[in-house]
This record gives sequence, structure tokens and C-alpha cells, in this order.
Amino acid sequence: MSRERRGLDRNRGFARAGLVPSLYGYVADVSVRGFRAVFPGDPRLAGGDSAVPVLSFAEIEVEPFPLPSEVRWVRERDGAWEVGFAVRLPMPEGPAERDFFRIHEYYRATVR
Repeated sequence: MSRERRGLDRNRGFARAGLVPSLYGYVADVSVRGFRAVFPGDPRLAGGDSAVPVLSFAEIEVEPFPLPSEVRWVRERDGAWEVGFAVRLPMPEGPAERDFFRIHEYYRATVR
């Protein structure tokens, strides 16, 4: 009995981003080539670093999947750490490719 709720006024959900060993944040925005994630603590990354964040999004039933990426930039803002990630191409086939596209489409459709 689920119905489409995108047209209703509701709080926007966010995908979850995790960095090993246990730093979790959220995906703030997504493009076809990358995404910006916000973390409550210092991710100890710098521009040019390789990273494999694990993304998930319970609201649209996306199970955790690793996404090989390159750090483009890192900045501290208002007590949180923002990281710009570029997805490494070619993107791995399977869950990474399929589910990153699903997250991208969700963010694109919910821009206010």
C-alpha cells in the first residue's frame, strides 16, 4: 500500500556515507560524476587521496555498497567536514553502478 510521496511536502531524506573504520556522515548532493559528503569528524583525507566510501540509502532501499572514489577537496565548515568525491571511472558494474544512479536520480528529483 505504498504510494508515491515525492509530490507531498516532506522532509528530504539523505543517503548515508561511511568511511572506514567508523566515520559516518551523509551525502549532501550528487552529480553524475561525484558527490559531496558531510561528516561530523575529521575524515583525515586530502585532495588527490583515493577513498572507498560506502554509500547506502534506506529510504529508497539501497543497501550499502563501496564506491571507489578520489577526493577532490576537503574543507571544515561550521564544525563539520565536507568532502568532494569524484567517482573513479569506469564505475564498477553491479550495485555500485546501479545504486549510485538511483541515488543520483533521487537527489535530482527532490531538488527544491
